[in-house]
Amino acid sequence: MPHMRVYLNYCVNQANAGKVLQSLRDANPELSARLQCLREDSSARNLDLSSCLLVPMQRLTRYPLLIRQILQYTDPPTPTPDLFVAPRLTLSLPTEHAERESIANSLACAERILEEVNETVRDREGRERLVR
Repeated sequence: MPHMRVYLNYCVNQANAGKVLQSLRDANPELSARLQCLREDSSARNLDLSSCLLVPMQRLTRYPLLIRQILQYTDPPTPTPDLFVAPRLTLSLPTEHAERESIANSLACAERILEEVNETVRDREGRERLVR
């Protein structure tokens, strides 16, 4: 998954991006003033560029929560009929089970990706502490 590697790289370097942005602001008052003007623009909803840098990582943490909610509200497969109860006509679509299974697989995948990103970020932060 090449797009996963790009996302992973972004998330790992996101903290560093905030530091670089701050050092650029400190070194360049014109840039700082321009970024402040952009922040005050109504389309920016008073969000600073550093806040926008956080969005991809925040989004990644919300995917498992969203998928878990979808799974919760997805109808479970129709139960298997009880042999001791008089048979009744029920309609069970073969896609019911496949749909829930697909959502559950998506949840597991989102959780694995989030765990990999978190682990990589922790490793990176640990190496940075050792260097300091």
